[in-house]
Amino acid sequence: MNVAKPLEEIVERVDASCSYQDRDLLYVIRSFGDRSFGPVVTLCGLILVTPVAAIPGVPLIISIIMMTFSFQLILGRRTPWLPKFISRIPVRRREVQKTKRKILPWLRRVDSVVQPRLAWASSKTFRIIAAIVCFILGALLIPLGPVPFGVAIPGFLTLMLGLGLTARDGLFIIVAVSLFFAISLCLGIFVGPF
Repeated sequence: MNVAKPLEEIVERVDASCSYQDRDLLYVIRSFGDRSFGPVVTLCGLILVTPVAAIPGVPLIISIIMMTFSFQLILGRRTPWLPKFISRIPVRRREVQKTKRKILPWLRRVDSVVQPRLAWASSKTFRIIAAIVCFILGALLIPLGPVPFGVAIPGFLTLMLGLGLTARDGLFIIVAVSLFFAISLCLGIFVGPF
């Protein structure tokens, strides 16, 4: 995995896995090898911050993927597992190429600010903390899915966590986890009295 350009590398890897024919989701995930957790979390976040997240059912599918992957990361699994009904979701070659053309310039801008740093914040302990936060964010997608733009904030935080895990960028992990706790605290303060 090219940690210097994590988003571009993820999209290129997905494109390469579908370069000759349509594939299923499991095939695409396996193309990342035993380091698929970070890229999959990043892809989930990327989907959630695009208009694709408005398609009915997409937030629920992303929720299941995020919770399944996060739980496995917490348990220390090296190779991810997905339920069959998720792993068989088709990944269309034409759609991948169309999406790649549209988002690649934007992804390159994001990649320019991501870099390996603050190694202590990308250690195993912080990865587990990130996985716990990602699991909670995945669970939040279920009630927020039907709400217009309801998944945008969880999606943004998921994208930051995924980038941090993929590029070993401790700063992204710290910022994402801090924002998650700050937002949770604010919601707790406002919701608490009621």
